[in-house]
Amino acid sequence: MGATRGPWVDDCQTSCFKQIVDKNTIVFLPPCEGTAMVIVRCIDRLHFDAPADANRVMLVIPDCIQQKAKMFQRHYAGNLRVAQLGKLEKSWPKQKWDECMESNHILVGPPDIFYHALTNAFLSLKSFCFLVFDGCDRAVRGDAMAGICHDVLHPFCSQTSASIRIAGFTASLSKESFDRGEIKMQTCVQLLQRLFHASVFTPDVPDEYHRNRSEDDGFTKVDVAPEGAEHGKCVKFLHTWVLDLERKCTERLGAVAKIKDIPRILGQLPTVFEQLGRDAFLFAITNGVMSQLESKISLLKQRTQHCPERRQEAEALERTLPALQELLLEAASALELHAQWLSTPQYSAKAEKLMEIVTEEQTEPERCLVLVKDSAISGPLAHILSEMPLGPAGFICGKMTTEQRNDTLSRFRAGDIAVLVSTNVANLPDCQLVVHFDEYRTPQAHQTAARGQSPGVKGPESLRTEPPCRVYYFENDPQLAQKAAKRMTTLAKRPETVLREEDLEFEEESCAKRPRLVPGILEGEGDCGLINV
Repeated sequence: MGATRGPWVDDCQTSCFKQIVDKNTIVFLPPCEGTAMVIVRCIDRLHFDAPADANRVMLVIPDCIQQKAKMFQRHYAGNLRVAQLGKLEKSWPKQKWDECMESNHILVGPPDIFYHALTNAFLSLKSFCFLVFDGCDRAVRGDAMAGICHDVLHPFCSQTSASIRIAGFTASLSKESFDRGEIKMQTCVQLLQRLFHASVFTPDVPDEYHRNRSEDDGFTKVDVAPEGAEHGKCVKFLHTWVLDLERKCTERLGAVAKIKDIPRILGQLPTVFEQLGRDAFLFAITNGVMSQLESKISLLKQRTQHCPERRQEAEALERTLPALQELLLEAASALELHAQWLSTPQYSAKAEKLMEIVTEEQTEPERCLVLVKDSAISGPLAHILSEMPLGPAGFICGKMTTEQRNDTLSRFRAGDIAVLVSTNVANLPDCQLVVHFDEYRTPQAHQTAARGQSPGVKGPESLRTEPPCRVYYFENDPQLAQKAAKRMTTLAKRPETVLREEDLEFEEESCAKRPRLVPGILEGEGDCGLINV
């Protein structure tokens, strides 16, 4: 969700606003081109025109929920009340949902929370006038957004005469469509239209207003030598070793060891070794596991006032930490004596390449941002980067408390931290070096264009003259990603891609033949994030 930047953006926002107010619309809008202001203008019109018993707004947002909710709270301060929902609200009884609806006008949360509330009749679409699906391309893969459409929205629209406006926003379809032919890509766009019973709208974007650099400017693809056979054998060995560690946890800690956070965090340990190597793995065992659990406990205590059983779970987990720490230290000491373990290199080839890039690029004091996908490797990666002569490195991830994140960000902005490892930050101004360490799903998922500009840039006439931000990619090919995004935008504009009104009914007619989504596949959505720090 970006800020306004000049006359074209104002015209673009106005055209998108008029389109959505007129009919259900899926908007293909480039990142950082005013999505938030389009939503705000639509809320201003649709909320205040709706009757009092049907004027609520639902914002279905897959990530960066905390910051986006705060943005709407600031904008509507004193006028409309905004509720931020997360995974912990899944335990709410019907009474709590009723109180939330009574005291708030705008509900912001991830798809799986709304799917849970709607399919269990805790919420009813009768109370809403406007549904917004941000990043709606996810529905193509059949996630919780698709579940909301299939299991709730389509039956509601076919059984009632209530008026509800639907808007979807996406910058391009997901990575799954990048290598497909145009016919399959067109099928994806048409599927989106059927799912949301909405037409496609793609505003014209002048080249001079694109934040993206040219295809051959500013991006560097990183090639990493493949790991040796011993590395793969050690990964397999560690998977077995972790299973044995989980068994020992159960024997020593009892039922507390089965609290899902412990096996989940332990299960991520082989990934740390696979990505980073031996030193990072040992740090993850001796420090990383405890750090993640302590952050989890702090979050649970802060957000479980209405859920006593989750608070009891947090307290039980906290009482177990000393015994768990002792067990992990014992396991690490035993592992260091294992012959196969001693033969493994200190760092993975990928980690060594990252350290080489950061060392060569950080010849002068400047800020470096390393983006990773999994929170499990963020702390260990910051640890091994801190061992370099560049100075301390820090990390932030969605599982940290607000205080922890803010403290780390303040130190990074002040220059006390040279390198910041992050799982979900977008758009940190004045970063001179950005490294995408993992593969990302969509071209807009990790937007880097704004990082080479000052926060006050308003349009092409005021672009800064300082050297641009240097961007490295380990997994994705940035040129292919940009070309795919442009192909998708062009395809969405073609007349044959836009479905007729009668074609949109197909998905509703076939809805009854589709099996319901099971809860297990909806657990991957995040409930925390950061944007525009």
